[in-house]
Amino acid sequence: MVVIARDSSNITRFLLVDSSGNLYTNLKAPTVIYNGQKTIPSAGSSDRLRTPLAVLSITVKAHKANTGNVFVGDSGVTSANGFILSPGDSVSFDIDDVADVYIDVAINGEGVSWIAVA
Repeated sequence: MVVIARDSSNITRFLLVDSSGNLYTNLKAPTVIYNGQKTIPSAGSSDRLRTPLAVLSITVKAHKANTGNVFVGDSGVTSANGFILSPGDSVSFDIDDVADVYIDVAINGEGVSWIAVA
């Protein structure tokens, strides 16, 4: 075993070699669930999902009651460059901080719900 790093929870992650020479890591299953909702008052003005929160992955789902699209991305997300979610659509991805996820909306007051694990 070779220690690669310690994660944000100070858990050591190892690079392991099995008897066939295959490499793999020892991944710890997530043990905490976080969730929330976010609405954007004015279309065209993106905002982060929440204040900093260390996680391993997140799922963002556009509210089914939305009448327009939601755009997911980084701090520069807009309707022209964001990942598009139609009402009821969702996207999941690995990320280390919920605060790095931003949304914008096509219609004032619409938004998303989200769930993340750490």
